[in-house]
Amino acid sequence: MVSSPQTQNTLASTRPLLRLFSKSTVGSRSLMQSAVAYILMLSLAACHRTPETTDTSQANSSNNSQSSAASVATPITTSSAPAAFEFMASDIAVARRAEFQSASPFTGTLSALRHTLVQAQTSGNVLSVTVQPGAQVKRGELIAVLGQEDASQRVLQAQAAVASARAQWILAQSLNERHRKLLEKGFVAKIEYERSSAEAAAQAENLKAQQALLAIAQKAVRDTRIVAPQDGTVARRLVEPGQAAAPGQAIVEIVDLSTLELEGRLSAASPTPVTLGQQATFQIQSESNTPSTTQSYTARVTRINPVVDASNRSLTFYAQVPGSGQLRPGVFVQGKLLSGSARTGIVIPAAALTKAAGQSENPASPTDSGVPATAQKVWVIRNQRLVHQPVTVLARDALSNTVMVDGISAGETVVLLSLAESAAGQAVRLS
Repeated sequence: MVSSPQTQNTLASTRPLLRLFSKSTVGSRSLMQSAVAYILMLSLAACHRTPETTDTSQANSSNNSQSSAASVATPITTSSAPAAFEFMASDIAVARRAEFQSASPFTGTLSALRHTLVQAQTSGNVLSVTVQPGAQVKRGELIAVLGQEDASQRVLQAQAAVASARAQWILAQSLNERHRKLLEKGFVAKIEYERSSAEAAAQAENLKAQQALLAIAQKAVRDTRIVAPQDGTVARRLVEPGQAAAPGQAIVEIVDLSTLELEGRLSAASPTPVTLGQQATFQIQSESNTPSTTQSYTARVTRINPVVDASNRSLTFYAQVPGSGQLRPGVFVQGKLLSGSARTGIVIPAAALTKAAGQSENPASPTDSGVPATAQKVWVIRNQRLVHQPVTVLARDALSNTVMVDGISAGETVVLLSLAESAAGQAVRLS
């Protein structure tokens, strides 16, 4: 076993102790044994702890302390220049020159301006229905036939009542004439003549009543043949042969597709006022998911409901729509009410606007209807740096959420994010 120099020095230092304990008496033998054990322990410790080990442990301890300190400290950038703002394509937009017109969005449904439910005017079993949904009909064309047995019997009954009333009237007239002649000769009292005159008049009115009942019975017979009250297209067939029809029961529905009516609803707080004759453009909702093939239609406001719906705070208006082969009653539409005349200017997304000094969070939406333009700001990228540019908002389209502004040029890039004022002048990098 090769001992280190430190071990040899430890053993050399213990030899005087060994000689001292060897000269002691036998009673001190336990003390000597303890000393020998102590010396052996010192020797073993010296064998396992070398100078290199000591130096290495000290170095590791120093390195651990430095690593712990480095993990808490904030990295320090060597560059003194400020970091550049990095924007994605969705964070910016390019100002463009385009035709612009203020508008407010609305939703609504289409209905036929002229439509009717053809109803039975008398009771009877349905013998036949001569039309199907989609069929074109003309005014006066037969569309259904009801059984007329009961109606015919009522006609015969009314005719008999008329004949009886006429006979009673003739008799009353004859008696009245006879009493008149006897009164002239003084053979009857005047009261008898007056009584006969009243009876004749009553029988005459009874005859008229029975004749009216006969006319009603005859009309009931005619009503068993149901005809179209207007030109149009059959939308629904509501009865089938064999069913019993009652007065007022719907037989078919007929609509005139030549002119449609749009029932639109828009927010009562809309900045665009609704006026008679105002133009509206709309699209069928089913087509809205395919903008490339979407067809727009026009309408003109003809009526305005003066009362706001309290349940949803909406205002209802009605606009006349020229007939089109692609438009059908009942479809749901979305569109916008146009205000004023179209103008050409710089158009940007409304999200690019930021509040200018002294402006409220929700400035009034400018329109062509007298609302003044508002001063705001937008963040513009010029020469790869941010500029907080003041602009004047001239008009707003609530449907497309765009605004027409004055203060920037077409082709300039605007930022759609909200930035602090300290961002002015900072460098910009686009990713």
